[in-house]
Amino acid sequence: MKTQHVLLVTSMTAFLGACSTIQHYEKAEQPTTTPLTAGVGDVVLRVNRQHDLPNIAGKADLFGRKTDEGFSEIRYMGVQADGAIAFARQDVTIRSNETTMTRTGAIPLPTSHTTYARGQIGGYRYSGVATSTGSTWVPTAGATTTVLPSGVIPIRLEAGQPQTILVGKYEIHVKKATPSSITYFITK
Repeated sequence: MKTQHVLLVTSMTAFLGACSTIQHYEKAEQPTTTPLTAGVGDVVLRVNRQHDLPNIAGKADLFGRKTDEGFSEIRYMGVQADGAIAFARQDVTIRSNETTMTRTGAIPLPTSHTTYARGQIGGYRYSGVATSTGSTWVPTAGATTTVLPSGVIPIRLEAGQPQTILVGKYEIHVKKATPSSITYFITK
């Protein structure tokens, strides 16, 4: 029995270790290369960040599950008196120790119980053995998550300067700005 257990653990470790390394992902909520319009206070671009859920070997989850890392958000704030285009950026970072083990919820542990019986009924002797097997579900420790919001960062695009804002791997290209709205498109 001990040899089977060691073989199982060794096989699982090799299997999980063969998974790919943890990757990080950024995805914009707004479409790219499509003309867009936003009003004052509207979100111009929101980029959500995630990474692969780590397994017990520190590699990417075999099933492709992911966990949040936070987001960056750019809002249009209008045109200032000097003609500069104003935006506000806010970044939120999420720190978590979530893994495939904390997300799964419970781990089945095999159990076995053997009962021995011997006795006499009406002059007849009897004896027997009964073994039952099953699983006991042991809950895993939950993950801890911390949300770290940043302050609002003002962004100004001066008149006559390039009208582009970089957020991760996305760029916001301003085509036209008025005091009440902006026309723009996003590229990756």
